[in-house]
Amino acid sequence: MSLSGAPVSNEYLHENNSKSLLITAIVFLVLNTILVLMRFAARTFRTNASPPFGWDDLCILLGWLFSQGIAIDSIVAIHFGTGMRALLWEETSSPEKIGHWGRITFYAGPILYSAAVVFPKNRNFASLLTHINRSLLPGLLLAAHYRPVALRYCEHHHSRRSVYDTGSRMEHGRTRGKML
Repeated sequence: MSLSGAPVSNEYLHENNSKSLLITAIVFLVLNTILVLMRFAARTFRTNASPPFGWDDLCILLGWLFSQGIAIDSIVAIHFGTGMRALLWEETSSPEKIGHWGRITFYAGPILYSAAVVFPKNRNFASLLTHINRSLLPGLLLAAHYRPVALRYCEHHHSRRSVYDTGSRMEHGRTRGKML
């Protein structure tokens, strides 16, 4: 019976997606490895690659490692009933089967996923930093210096105007009141 109280078909209750999950995990194990190897091969054969191994490469390797962990966790979790409907699992397995490793695969998935996502995102930042260091750093330093100066001047100028303004109307961008 579903949550709404309507009867559920027997086919639905005995649906098992474990085989699809296993195939997907194996495909991503192989595909992730091939793509990361292709990235490093392209980086190695590129003539102007400097440095040969940087922070962005480390982030890619860590992301690959954790994504492999997700795929392996999925394969191991199939043994503990992942992919089966709850009623099918209760019919074919026992709750004691979950045990210690079943709980580990349950909690490891979200942790591995978070790590697998954060490192490739940080790779973009690390790659940006290597390019910024070469060409844009002097401009960024100037911008970082002048923006706070400009903001400080505007805030100071605005606060002086509001405190010492006599309340008269504005003429040509200046106040009639005397500003100290």
